[in-house]
Amino acid sequence: MDRITASLLTDFKITQSLTSLSDDRAFERFANFCVISKEYQDTFNVEDVSTGDGDDTGIDGFALLVNGTLVTSVDEIDDLYERNGHVEATFIFVQAKSTSGFSGAEMSSVGFGVKDFFSSTPKLRRNEFIEARALLQARVFERAVQLSRGNPTCKVFYVTTGKWQNDQDLVARVDSARKDLEDLELFKTVTYTPIDADGIQKLFQNTQMRVKAEITFAQKTVLPEIEGVKEALIGVLPAAEYMKLLTDETGNIRKSLFYDNVRDFQGENEVNDQIRNTLRSDVERDRFAMLNNGVTVIAKSLDTVGNRLVLEDYQIVNGCQTSHVLYEQRTSLDGVYVPTKIIVTNDDNIINAIIRGTNSQTQVKADQLLALSDYQKTLEKFFESFTDKKRLYYERRSRQYASATGVEKVRIVTIQQQIRVFASMFLDQPHRASRSPSALLKQIGGQIFAANHRPDVYYSSAYAQYKLEYLFRSGAIDVLYKPARYQLLMLVRYLVAGPDMPPFASNKMEKYCRTLLDALWDEQQSAAVFDQAAQIVRTVSKNKINSDTVRTEKFTESVIEALP
Repeated sequence: MDRITASLLTDFKITQSLTSLSDDRAFERFANFCVISKEYQDTFNVEDVSTGDGDDTGIDGFALLVNGTLVTSVDEIDDLYERNGHVEATFIFVQAKSTSGFSGAEMSSVGFGVKDFFSSTPKLRRNEFIEARALLQARVFERAVQLSRGNPTCKVFYVTTGKWQNDQDLVARVDSARKDLEDLELFKTVTYTPIDADGIQKLFQNTQMRVKAEITFAQKTVLPEIEGVKEALIGVLPAAEYMKLLTDETGNIRKSLFYDNVRDFQGENEVNDQIRNTLRSDVERDRFAMLNNGVTVIAKSLDTVGNRLVLEDYQIVNGCQTSHVLYEQRTSLDGVYVPTKIIVTNDDNIINAIIRGTNSQTQVKADQLLALSDYQKTLEKFFESFTDKKRLYYERRSRQYASATGVEKVRIVTIQQQIRVFASMFLDQPHRASRSPSALLKQIGGQIFAANHRPDVYYSSAYAQYKLEYLFRSGAIDVLYKPARYQLLMLVRYLVAGPDMPPFASNKMEKYCRTLLDALWDEQQSAAVFDQAAQIVRTVSKNKINSDTVRTEKFTESVIEALP
């Protein structure tokens, strides 16, 4: 392995708490993280996309993106369909070798393994991870009638620390493997991409950078000075220039730009159909700027030289629907101008006010505004109050800590993760935690993120998750228990603090959580109590721990009844 890649791998092992892994195993995670981060920009747990050792069908990493969301359960696929009315899927496969060369035999083997993954009668042995992910691909194709955007996309990546030189024999191997997958007639497109040392280095460096784009914005007006706002521009932006803001260097839409947007892309609905019809009409296309409310972009940094603008760390806080339809129609946007506001500010109160104001034209459900509440800021500050090994980082905003130095990525807690672990640990609903966060919010409603809740309950559940993931990584808890991770969190609360839980707003909750945290902060005690919880799960499940078993309310009730 070359010195640069080795150095980056060392940094990755530290930030991901993987220092106990050999370089070969760590490089697999490194490749998975780099490749999948290129396709999915939000924070994710690299262990959720790593296949594990043995019986992996020649695949080191796997991710399924459905409607732009990284999914790990069948429930999430169903929830996303119910929410968006369609299924748009991308399958991502990674094989990584820390060796300094490309092996034609291994590259062919990867293609065979991916093909076998989609087989209804697989020939290769499958470990628990592959079995679980095969259920996901089966559900996608069961929803074939909802694949309104066409068949899924399949992307295969082969990563080494060598140098790719388009060797004729290796290219032939790649083409043959790709053709075999195309012949399945399951995919809209199939790509097979070799990535060498230079490529993986660039991908890793991109994961550490804030989102940045350069555009030419000629037809604009500078708004008068506004308190708390560094600069504000309004005008019409050529659609081709807007695409530079909306897409990454590979041409994929930057899904993370819409994290703070209170509405997700709604797919096929009347409003979006009208936008499409306008863009497809030769008569109305040039009227788009008059017929559309446009987009609002908030940036933390803006450099201006004449009409050339460089935006850094920006988000699209209004115009999610418009942006997605423009992206769909990106090959036919000649003459289209997009009404655009660009606001430069670091004031969270102003940002939240803009989000609320610009999204007031359409109905916004209360649970969709949770991410904008002051309570999220309270949680962020509470998490900051802990130091050293007790420190966690509450990510209110997508990629908030992407470029932060000295931050172990495994200590980052997203809002989505917080919803799941809180519902599991303190609401006794681990069987529902595998659902999409938006669907879960509909069920738990006012039981979460209330202004008078003690923040201790959120930190405690987040730290319990961090500790459990650490035990999985270190091998102290067998990864076979991963499907029941949310039941384990619930059981630990019962085992340590007891079933008599005070109200979330009560001062007594601080003491209750402190009992829980004292156990979690202690290395030996936390390992022992999680092991005890695992034994309960194993007994109740009769050693059949899988996603179908653990996502039932009956299973949750059974493990509670089995408590000593």
